Amino acid sequence: MAKLISDASVAELQRHPRFEAAVAASMRGSIELHQSGRLSNWILNDRARAWFGHALLYLHATARPGDPQSGLTPARIKDLAVEAGICSAGRAAAMLSLMRAAGYLERAPVTTDRRVRRLAPTAKLLEVQRQRLRRQFAAIAIVLPEAQQALASLGLPDFEKALALAIGEEFMSGTRLLSHSPDLKPFAEYSAGMVVLFGLMLATEQQGSFAIGGPLAVSISELARRFRVSRTQVLRLLREAEEGGFLARTGTNYESVVLCPKLKRDMLNMFAALYLFLAGAAAEATAATRAAA
Repeated sequence: MAKLISDASVAELQRHPRFEAAVAASMRGSIELHQSGRLSNWILNDRARAWFGHALLYLHATARPGDPQSGLTPARIKDLAVEAGICSAGRAAAMLSLMRAAGYLERAPVTTDRRVRRLAPTAKLLEVQRQRLRRQFAAIAIVLPEAQQALASLGLPDFEKALALAIGEEFMSGTRLLSHSPDLKPFAEYSAGMVVLFGLMLATEQQGSFAIGGPLAVSISELARRFRVSRTQVLRLLREAEEGGFLARTGTNYESVVLCPKLKRDMLNMFAALYLFLAGAAAEATAATRAAA
């Protein structure tokens, strides 16, 4: 699947006439999810939060009968988080505790080895991940009609297990969505870093495209309230975006900015890579499900 995410395939996908409309739909979905995930926002940054749920389902899908060390255990998720660079072992442990308390994870049936503490996702976690994927596949289907098959298959246990395996294996093989837009990486390390940029870009959307280049009124207080972060953090994000060439001030204190072509280019590259990644994983999951049947 990694071969699909080449510079050429990223550029080709962006030539679709409705690609920017699809990206706008993805951005709106991401903002909705951020605003509904208040507790997890305190522990994980944007990048880690985007992948943590996938990592849990991936490990759960790797469980093997007769092997109590396989599957989703606290030790394995902490090791995976560190190995894949998702977050520290301490943050992974804190997130596991939070998710168990909130009813997203439960203790799996006791194995023959009582020293192993295997966990299992609850229906609540499966539905959260399903809704996350449903938003993205609905956006992807705007430009890649074959994604409709993935939309129709969400909710089918065999397909969802195969999809979790495909996503996890590709991520563990080294595929990273920001490899086509590396200058965006610092913003993914914040909580709300990416969604603040999404919000600014969506403010320029006109008839399914991003009309950047004109002055855009900005309220630091409104951004802080909307994304549940401090005014100081919003100001820091805007300064880093300015220093990185993503926006330019037209006022004295960011009350008015102009979004630069670099921001639009990098965002479109990132979403093109995401769409190819998920479409490839869905195709693998569909093929695996059919082969098993």
